[in-house]
Amino acid sequence: MKIGLVVACLDELEEFLKLNFKLLKKEGFPFSLYEYEYGKHHLFVILSGVGEISASIATQYLITKHGIELIINYGASGALKPHLQLFNVCLVKNIVDGEFDTSLIDHCEKNTHIELGFDHYLMSTHNKYYDLIKNSFSDIKEVNCLSSNKFIDREEDKLRLANDFNSDICEMEACGIYLAALKNKVPAIFLKGVSDSFNEGANEYESFSSKAASGVVQVLLKLLNSL
Repeated sequence: MKIGLVVACLDELEEFLKLNFKLLKKEGFPFSLYEYEYGKHHLFVILSGVGEISASIATQYLITKHGIELIINYGASGALKPHLQLFNVCLVKNIVDGEFDTSLIDHCEKNTHIELGFDHYLMSTHNKYYDLIKNSFSDIKEVNCLSSNKFIDREEDKLRLANDFNSDICEMEACGIYLAALKNKVPAIFLKGVSDSFNEGANEYESFSSKAASGVVQVLLKLLNSL
């Protein structure tokens, strides 16, 4: 299977690069891209850069150039609710596009992609790979993810966004990846490690983003072995 891994930041990617996979090729333009052979899989690991637009472009690049059959996005995320702890590994079940709103002209619910057939702002990521992860990892947290191009730092903002969007975590790439994969009819799954807790923000993220991502890599490795 051709699997594309989309990762935003180098500190989130470093732990994966330590794995003893057979490196077939490395590219530096237009993205840093690593091609590996792992068992029966070809892995295309792309460093997208931060934000929904960069992540969407990187996802489309993988699909168009390499014929990817499954997209996996992993990385760090911020907790919007206090029940999530540092380094919890989360499986995203729904994504919210936090910066998309055509409700005034489309007369629909806010933040809803009605042009793609959605009637609610929560967009489901459910597919057979989601079920495989859910059934294989008992400790994983199923979450709703708010995706936007702004880093959320303050506790009061986290509380408001959690209430407004029924979301548990926030990050900056998932929606761009999701929409690109959806339009290409390629399944996508999203694995996120909690790098900053509900009552913390940028300082905690800077200290723990790499460690949060490393916990997700261990789940990812087990997943690859089961596919």
